[in-house]
Amino acid sequence: MYSENSDGNIIDDFNGIIWSKDVHYHLSYATAICLQTDDWRLPTIKELMLILNHGRNTPSSDFPNLPPIRLWSSTISSHAKNEAWYVNFGIGEVACDYLSAKLSVILVRDNYVPF
Repeated sequence: MYSENSDGNIIDDFNGIIWSKDVHYHLSYATAICLQTDDWRLPTIKELMLILNHGRNTPSSDFPNLPPIRLWSSTISSHAKNEAWYVNFGIGEVACDYLSAKLSVILVRDNYVPF
């Protein structure tokens, strides 16, 4: 399940990852990487697959307000260094595309608990 924090970002209640409320559209991988900050980063392919729901159609996720888009992961292909993994939430596909392709991005950060 998911909950919204005071900033409007989405918390994955299962693993504690915070997903940005902002979607960035039509970005190459290099541009997507430049969006990262000290605490916000691209999700790994495993993190993206955690919000994928093969039992749903368009979008293939229970994630709140997620449009049927292809989202970049931070995971570069081990077979082709000019490709990275993505998830297509329109059809539930997990695949690689060239780093020059224009996909979308939702950044994530770990949910740190202050001491």
